[in-house]
Amino acid sequence: MSKKVTLLQCGSFNPPHLMHLRSQELAKIHLEKLQRTVIAGWMSPVSDGYKKTGLVSSKHRIEMLKRATRDSNWIKVSTWEADKPEWTPTAEVVQFHVEKSKEEFDAQTYLLLGGDAFASFNRPNLWTDSDVEMIASNGIIVIAREGSNVENVINENKILSQYKSNIEVVDPGIVNGLSSTYIRQLLRQKQSIKYLVPEELRKYLEENEIYSSESECSNKDTVLAPLQIKMNEHDDRVPHSSGITEASENLVGTGRVLDEFSCDICGMSAPYEVYDDRPPKRGVTRTIRYREKCYIMQDPFRPPSERLPLVVGAPCSECDRKMVCMECSLFFSRRFCIKCVRRYESEFPHQLGKEIKKLKDHYEKVKEQSKIDKIEASRSGKSKK
Repeated sequence: MSKKVTLLQCGSFNPPHLMHLRSQELAKIHLEKLQRTVIAGWMSPVSDGYKKTGLVSSKHRIEMLKRATRDSNWIKVSTWEADKPEWTPTAEVVQFHVEKSKEEFDAQTYLLLGGDAFASFNRPNLWTDSDVEMIASNGIIVIAREGSNVENVINENKILSQYKSNIEVVDPGIVNGLSSTYIRQLLRQKQSIKYLVPEELRKYLEENEIYSSESECSNKDTVLAPLQIKMNEHDDRVPHSSGITEASENLVGTGRVLDEFSCDICGMSAPYEVYDDRPPKRGVTRTIRYREKCYIMQDPFRPPSERLPLVVGAPCSECDRKMVCMECSLFFSRRFCIKCVRRYESEFPHQLGKEIKKLKDHYEKVKEQSKIDKIEASRSGKSKK
């Protein structure tokens, strides 16, 4: 194992902020205590092809990162991913930098992740085993956060367990909910962001007015690139044009959204915070335990001090590959999507008849809406011609 290492941090960086930079510094301090020499810390912004709602152009995000890292002699901006017109899976980004690190520095590469992102390795159908093995065999360094249990994630994943010695965990020492979402909100409201981002970046953001109500709506009706790929993989999926729900807008400022859940039946998408059988451990939620692993967010329609966990969806236990929302599924000892409910309808207790009928009626509405969406999309395409 090489004593020289590089760090790779992937993300939207929309915009970058001090905690992004602090994560690099924390990782460097931790590795140096282990007698490793950190040669470089790369920050790799995602390409415009990711199609995330509110994502400003890579041109701006690259410039923002350059200004944010200008005072550092070791944190660098990598534009390989951002320069591509299409979205590039994280595993490919890691592989590129692993090879670059070996060629230029003869160094090992650690993927730098937050605790929530690390937990995504156990999200069904998100990572292939080969990708997880490639990343873990090189190295992962996790900045732990409140509500994340890195040890559990490792123990529940055979591949991560196999490469446990390559996974380093760092305690940040502070609880910080700073997020890019919150900074964008302040900028739209013409409020100060001083001391939340490096000073040179602050001036660039405020002088150029990059973030506005208009920019926040970019890609609003577009499906995230990774989810679009998954849609194409499911031939029996009912197409839907639904984007991020109103719920995501109400999560502004929490700094805790990990990713988007998307139902493979109706296409409903919503942000989630954790995938687990327990909600994040805050207040009364410490006593809650679900009978299945599910995608959980905080109820965005309550005041922050009163927010309770809200389940947005879960995997179908029968299909295994299908992710379904609550409206498109039935829980009876375990989760069943509507298609599996119809397939095994005779095996369910007759007392569930009303619930099953309600589920089937909902599915018919989804299919009808899908037909309407296809017709409107077809008409729109013809009118443009």
